[in-house]
Amino acid sequence: MKKHVWKRLLSALIVLVMSLSAVSFSVAGAADLPATWAEKDIEKAVTLGFVPANLQSAYAQPITRAEFCALAIAFYQKMVGNISSSEFTKFEFTDTNDINVRKAAAIDVVNGVGGGKFAPNAGITREQAATMLSRLADAVSIPLPDREATFSDIGSVESWAYDAVGQMQASGIMQGVGENAFSPKGQYQRQQSIVTILRLFEVLNPDIDPYYLSWALGCSAILASRNKADPHQFGMYFRSPANAELEKSMLRRDWGCESREDIIDAISRMTDYGHNISFAEAYSIVNSLSKEEYEALLALSGDMDRYMWPLTKSIGDKWGEKQIKAWDWFRMIHLAGWGYVAGYLQLDEAYELMQPSIDRLHSTFSSWEEACDNYMDGYAWWSRTDVSQTFSEYKSRLSIYQGIMEDTTLFDPSVWK
Repeated sequence: MKKHVWKRLLSALIVLVMSLSAVSFSVAGAADLPATWAEKDIEKAVTLGFVPANLQSAYAQPITRAEFCALAIAFYQKMVGNISSSEFTKFEFTDTNDINVRKAAAIDVVNGVGGGKFAPNAGITREQAATMLSRLADAVSIPLPDREATFSDIGSVESWAYDAVGQMQASGIMQGVGENAFSPKGQYQRQQSIVTILRLFEVLNPDIDPYYLSWALGCSAILASRNKADPHQFGMYFRSPANAELEKSMLRRDWGCESREDIIDAISRMTDYGHNISFAEAYSIVNSLSKEEYEALLALSGDMDRYMWPLTKSIGDKWGEKQIKAWDWFRMIHLAGWGYVAGYLQLDEAYELMQPSIDRLHSTFSSWEEACDNYMDGYAWWSRTDVSQTFSEYKSRLSIYQGIMEDTTLFDPSVWK
């Protein structure tokens, strides 16, 4: 064959090889990404910290037993807290020493496969996934309600998974594969595992009504940021057993509230009869005095009162009938959100308790800027803070507010319209 023909064949062969390589790279890249239906849920699960870094790829491949344990433990520790070594070190398997496997065994989410083995690299089926997810809900002390499954192939579900499949169907955490079939023996993928872990979280943390969420975030943004909590979360924390205990401790320490009745009583009473009543009384006194009487009052006062009387007069003159009402109303909205996260209130109860303060804020103030200014003045008065001091709690909170005041995801201006 002539040389130029060989050259053409060689060139064609090179082009073909390069084309095939490009195809293989493209396919590999596509396989590494989640399916379109899973993209947003996986992004949210990663943001929440439920997906370890080594599982943020190859989403379409079957998940292993050990990998599912890693997802389950990331979820559990976000909801409940860390598992101590004394709890999981007694769980040992001859074929793995994976810490997440041992932790998952310690909280009864998984078992071994017999003979002291765990089979960490084996895949899981859909009915096994349903069982593990059901056990995970039990582990965080929020068991899913029992329901009868209605899939057309329910007869092929193993007896040990039957109840769990019913729970998954009723809650919407796991759905069928089409034509009302569950496919209990079908393989379970990484992306399916991640999405259903997120769905479990969302079942335990239902969506908050946007109207109440906007008011809650705006009213609690300064305090949530100050407490290093999540200012974008209703009640400062997502609802979980660990955060419920945190909120209960705070409510008990700061408010003396230890029950649903305590929360309802505090909010119902203080919405109109909170710290503002004391402020109004103090301002009425100082505002009624003549110049000579006012000077005599200051002369007879101790150091703190000598500071507080002018502060009271200054704030009262500034706000008139508005007084320091935002200080009380913001805090009543805080209480309702905290009561929900603590488990004392149902969501609709929290909304109902927030509404009177929301109505009063809306009719009294015209913007977040005005309401927050009033809230900060209320804090200065209540805390007896010298606002002129450079290093004070007042200045810390004011600095926080100045840093976040332009964030419309926290301070939604539409609620004032």
